Amino acid sequence: MTHTYHRFLILTGMIAVLGTTHARAQSEASEVRANIPAGDVMLGASLYRPEGVEGELPLIVTAHGSAPTDREGVLFYTYRALNLGFAVLSFDKRGTGESTGEYVSFSVDGSVAQFDDLASDVVYAVEWASAQPGIDRNCVGLFGGSQA
Repeated sequence: MTHTYHRFLILTGMIAVLGTTHARAQSEASEVRANIPAGDVMLGASLYRPEGVEGELPLIVTAHGSAPTDREGVLFYTYRALNLGFAVLSFDKRGTGESTGEYVSFSVDGSVAQFDDLASDVVYAVEWASAQPGIDRNCVGLFGGSQA
């Protein structure tokens, strides 16, 4: 099997575990808070790493749906990924928490511009997090629900 296929299987398995309804205990984790430049906004973010895990870690970046969620709103998924040994970057959606910009409610008329902005925010978050020490930049995945 190819290296890419193995990464796909790992991420697919992680998503299957994250999607289960039985919660595992919250993981002990370190948190580095940051402000990520994302074009005309700054994204308030936290990079979490599971305690006691050495080496370069695979990374999960959480993405947002249409609601005005911040990084606290995805802690369930953050802790699930940490329990599996992933580093996790969670950021506040633009206009929420510590992120600048304006939160815009979803509308069909504005959807192209909104999706472009939100997808761009995810790209900035991935680029920033994958450049951090101790992150395996060859094993980065996204996790989100709704319109993420």
